[in-house]
Amino acid sequence: MPPHGSRNNIEVFYGYDHLPRRTELITGGLVKVHDLLEKFPNNSNDADLVYLISSALPHFPPGFASLFLPTQVSLLAKNAIRNKRPIVLNQNGVAYPAWCPAGWKRINRNNQDIMRQADYVIFQSEFCRKTSEKFLHIKPKSWEILHNPVNTKLLVPVVNKKKSPWRLLVTGSHWEFYRIESAVRALEELVRNNRNVVLYIAGAYCWGQDMIESEKRIFELACSLGVHDRVILHGSYSQDEVVDLFGKVHVLLHTKYNDPCPRSVIESMSCGVPVVYSASGGVPELVDCNAGVGLKAPTDWEQNHPPDSKELAGGVEQVFADYSFYSKGARACAVNNFDVCSWIKRHEEIFREILRTN
Repeated sequence: MPPHGSRNNIEVFYGYDHLPRRTELITGGLVKVHDLLEKFPNNSNDADLVYLISSALPHFPPGFASLFLPTQVSLLAKNAIRNKRPIVLNQNGVAYPAWCPAGWKRINRNNQDIMRQADYVIFQSEFCRKTSEKFLHIKPKSWEILHNPVNTKLLVPVVNKKKSPWRLLVTGSHWEFYRIESAVRALEELVRNNRNVVLYIAGAYCWGQDMIESEKRIFELACSLGVHDRVILHGSYSQDEVVDLFGKVHVLLHTKYNDPCPRSVIESMSCGVPVVYSASGGVPELVDCNAGVGLKAPTDWEQNHPPDSKELAGGVEQVFADYSFYSKGARACAVNNFDVCSWIKRHEEIFREILRTN
């Protein structure tokens, strides 16, 4: 095993022997690994350093190992320390009562363990830093805030997009039904106001036992509100399908409460698609006043606060009242603040400094 940092090219172990390709379905924290892989390839045998993402920490599957061995991430960290490999943690949120009422303390233990061992912590937002401070009670050795990136050369606006009907999108990993319910009820409000509008629902439907049950619940809600013919279920999609998805729509409805640093919001802005969002979590750090409309939300750790459907509909009306302004503002916000080239360059600077000093 060569001395760490001795190669010209830095190789990284991301905690997994196999990482999904861009053409495969992938959600959550591992998505951003694609942005690093070309520059810093995955090496599970003799990497220069370990790079872990707090929402995608490796773990043993249920069974013997998970019952009797330390957590996989704990073993990985100990192995890295034994072989004098630095650990970088990308911290994108913690558990708290509203998010996971029964098991939030247990979930946070893994985050606490790896943050103690990390040589450097990259917080995805100031919100991530504050919540880590509040619920993990650990001060990192070294840290900085680095928001999620987007490839602004790949994700570009569609020229001369048809303006009718208004096409709305709600996407992400939907662990709570309220995220979709808020969007469907906003759709009803807009239809009641005689707007020609449709709603795309994309991403993973995770709240039910299976996809069929989840889709049935969406259909029942849409039927009860009389908008079933205006709801289009898109389902999960790969990273290679992102451009096509955002190219179809005009506005992203980001209804998740206290979202730490949603990549979908940044992808949307890069495609010139303005965002109407819950002004909670880390999203206000991402979307400036020219790129969308934020809806006020309280600060609460005990329960979620879905955005009001009338306020969501009002935000959509505000965007369409000056669509060109918001669309150009969204694109400029992404290009100026979240381009992937700057993000990768900063990672290289962090990696080389850590390897030099360890």
